[in-house]
Amino acid sequence: MSLSSKIQNDFQNIINLFNLSLNKITISTTKILIFIGIIVFFCVIIQLQYDNAVLSQYIGKKEEETQIEKFTNKQQDIKPVNISITYAIPNDSKNVFANDKEKSSSHNYLQLMNELNIMARSLTNETLYDFYQNCFQDITPLEQKYTTKSVQVLLNNLNSQNKTSYVTYLKHWIEKSKLAKSISALEGNMPHTHDNYIIFPSEWYRNPNESTLIHELTHIHQRFKTNEFDILYESFGFEYYNKGVHTIKGLEQAVDMSRHNPDGYDLNWIWMPRKYYKLSDNRSYFFITAKYPSIENPSLTNVEYVAYPLERDNQGVYYKLTSEQPIPISKLDIFQKHFGITNNHYHPNEIAAQYAEYYLEDSLANKNDIEKTKRKSSGYSSYLLWMNKHLGYPDIFDRKR
Repeated sequence: MSLSSKIQNDFQNIINLFNLSLNKITISTTKILIFIGIIVFFCVIIQLQYDNAVLSQYIGKKEEETQIEKFTNKQQDIKPVNISITYAIPNDSKNVFANDKEKSSSHNYLQLMNELNIMARSLTNETLYDFYQNCFQDITPLEQKYTTKSVQVLLNNLNSQNKTSYVTYLKHWIEKSKLAKSISALEGNMPHTHDNYIIFPSEWYRNPNESTLIHELTHIHQRFKTNEFDILYESFGFEYYNKGVHTIKGLEQAVDMSRHNPDGYDLNWIWMPRKYYKLSDNRSYFFITAKYPSIENPSLTNVEYVAYPLERDNQGVYYKLTSEQPIPISKLDIFQKHFGITNNHYHPNEIAAQYAEYYLEDSLANKNDIEKTKRKSSGYSSYLLWMNKHLGYPDIFDRKR
């Protein structure tokens, strides 16, 4: 109940009490004075409640302003990197999720969403588009100020480590992006991207996490420079299956039960560890995904990360091995050994974004501590080689899917 509604209810109770009293008591001067005193008493109580609520709101806002002011003062001796960040307004969600293929590639995301994934979002076919077109909130001026300052501090810290090329890279993609604040029901309240929008839940703006920002920036990079990441994924051992994984015999149900992720809804990737390791044929190819445990009451936050062993004939056609059950990724030792990560590992887009977080951590580490943070896996070594080449030679990627 809002503050104004409560005050209205309190006054209505006083009026009801007054009417009741008129019907039940004999009017006399003394009784009238007593009743007036009661009314005055209730008015004073209501006014005190109102003043207390206003004071609490004022104190809360002042505490938030003080927190940001302390943060700003702490960094005032650092010359900030000049950066322009665009913040989305609620009405932008109507444009992002416009019901028009020409206006928004995100429309394909909604168009391709199957019934199970719509159910997992507690939506229906009738409510899907309206929900997504009204899913942004206002980012307050204070939140914008705090976020901008946090980004500047991050870039300054990287500059202090002589990571100027990396700063240029991050600044480029931040300025290509727009930051939005989502309602809590959107995509399970998880950060994600659509088009060039990075969509964070409201709590992120109270404590901007730099690793999460870099993770989502990587997804923006993936959207607009797909060919650059194709090269990286090949080095990971992934192959893009142009025929579509939904055409693989025996894999149809697994594809249908896969969670739709706006940062990696193209599932047509096959992982081939035989590129690096000697393996038996039935452990040479895998379809890896995040799937719902069942079709009953699906939830975005309740999925299983699994790998389906596949076989391939001489014509390059894949088949699901009927004798093989899906393997939890956590128990697929060769996958764990190769990539060295335990989360964000069910799609090459997510693996690359997780490695981007590691890269940031390594870039911010003091030289004396770098060996402590350096990852040893083959997958991350491939990412380091790719990222360092990318920062040094941004125009070397020219292959397209």
